Amino acid sequence: MLQPVSPVPLWQRFLRNPFLRFFVMFIAVTLMYSAGLTNTALLAERLQQPLLKLFGMILTLAATYLVYYGLVRGMEGRNPVSELSLNGALLELIGGLGVGAGLLTLSTVLLWVFGFYKVDAVNDISELFAARHLPLSLGAGFFEELVFRAILFRIVEEKLGSWIALAISSLFFGVAHIGNPNATLFSTIAIAIEAGILLGAAYMLTRRLWFAVGIHIAWNYVQGAVFGIAVSGGEVKGLMSSHLEGNELLSGGAFGAEASLITLVICTLAGILFLWKAYQHRAVVQPFWNTYRNA
Repeated sequence: MLQPVSPVPLWQRFLRNPFLRFFVMFIAVTLMYSAGLTNTALLAERLQQPLLKLFGMILTLAATYLVYYGLVRGMEGRNPVSELSLNGALLELIGGLGVGAGLLTLSTVLLWVFGFYKVDAVNDISELFAARHLPLSLGAGFFEELVFRAILFRIVEEKLGSWIALAISSLFFGVAHIGNPNATLFSTIAIAIEAGILLGAAYMLTRRLWFAVGIHIAWNYVQGAVFGIAVSGGEVKGLMSSHLEGNELLSGGAFGAEASLITLVICTLAGILFLWKAYQHRAVVQPFWNTYRNA
C-alpha cells in the first residue's frame, strides 16, 4: 500500500525558492570573501609580511567555502554538498591546472608565432613566487567559480536546464569583467564565450567545482606570473616582461590575451569538446518543460 507523501512545509518551500537562494548565497559568499580579502591586505601591509597575503587568502577561501556549504545545507537540505566534495578533488584540481596552463601556453605560443607577443626581458625566477601572483589567482579562481558556476549556473540549471544556464552564466561572467582596466565590448564578449563556455562545460562534465577552479587558477597564474601578459586588463610583472602588439582583434591589445581572436577560438573549441563529453556522459539537464513532457 502506498504511503501518503508528506507535504513540504511552507518555510522549506520559501527557503528553496531559487531567487532567494541565489541572492542569499551570492551576498553571503561575496561579503565573506571581500571581508577576508580586505583584512588580509591591511594586516600584510601593516606587518610588512607579503606571505600573509597567501596565508590570509587560504583562510578566506576556507571561510567562504564553509559559508556556502552551510547555506546549501540549511536552505536546500542537501547532504553531502556534492559540488564541493573533497573526495577526489585533488585529482580534478590538478587536471584543471594542467588544462588551464596548456590552453594559455598554446594561445601565447601562437600569439608569438604570428608576431603579436613580444618578450622584452626575462626577469629573475623569483617573480614566479611573488606574493601578488598566487593569492590573486587562487582567489579569483575559487571565488568566481563559486559564484558563477556553483551558485548561478547550478540554480538556473535546476529549472531551465543546462543550455540556458550555460548561456546565462556565460553572459553574466562576461559582463562582470566589463569594468576591468582596458576592457572593451569585444573583450567582454570574448570572455563570455571562451571562458563562460569552457568553465561552464568543465562544471557540467564533472558536476563538481574543482576542475573548473583548476582551469581558472592556472589560466590567471600562467598568463601573469609566467608570460607577463595583462590578466583581464590588469597589468602585471612576471617572469617575462612582455607586450602585445599589432591588430588588437588578434593580439588582444591592452586587455591581454583573453581579448584575442586566437585565444577565443582555442578556448571555445576546448569548451565545446567538454560539452560534447558532458553530453555523452548524460550530464546535460533538461528544462522543466521537457521533463513534464516526457513524464
